[in-house]
This record gives sequence, structure tokens and C-alpha cells, in this order.
Amino acid sequence: MEGVNCSTHPKIVELRILENFKILAFFSDGSVKEFDFKPLLKEGVYKDLSNPSFFKTAKIDAGGYGISWNDFIDIDSNDIWVMGEPVPEYNGKKNK
Repeated sequence: MEGVNCSTHPKIVELRILENFKILAFFSDGSVKEFDFKPLLKEGVYKDLSNPSFFKTAKIDAGGYGISWNDFIDIDSNDIWVMGEPVPEYNGKKNK
């Protein structure tokens, strides 16, 4: 994202793949965001994620800077943190 200082956003420390092309991302500041990929499945490289088996292969990138599926499909942790929806039952609790 242009103009965003990446060092201000927390990094992903845990990832859970949910049904219906959603993920839960647990961040280093204790926040948890739910991110829905369905709107992206029609766009460019994200089309391949419409295969549920492939979608479930997501992994956290080294350092927690994003999530990737292969060398061509990924998403930045900043995008998930900014555009993801907070999950009240997790937020405010430190991950153990």
C-alpha cells in the first residue's frame, strides 16, 4: 500500500483456515482479524484460490509479513490487518 509505513503494522504469528474461503490471522499485537477472500477470487492471480483444497494450503511467510500459497499468490500482512474484520472473541487476549 502506497504511503503506509509497514513497520507500524503487526505481523502474523498464527493462521487458521476457515470454511467458505475465509482465514483468521492472529497478529503480534494480540489482535485477530477475519479476512474473506471470496471477493478476490474473481481477480487475477487469486482465481486459483477458488479451489478449496488449494486455498487450504496457505502458509505464513517468513517473519509474518504475509500469507502465501506459492511463489505467485500471496497477500501482505498489512492488507489483512487493515481490511480484515476484528474478531471480538479473540481480540484483547494475548495469544498463548
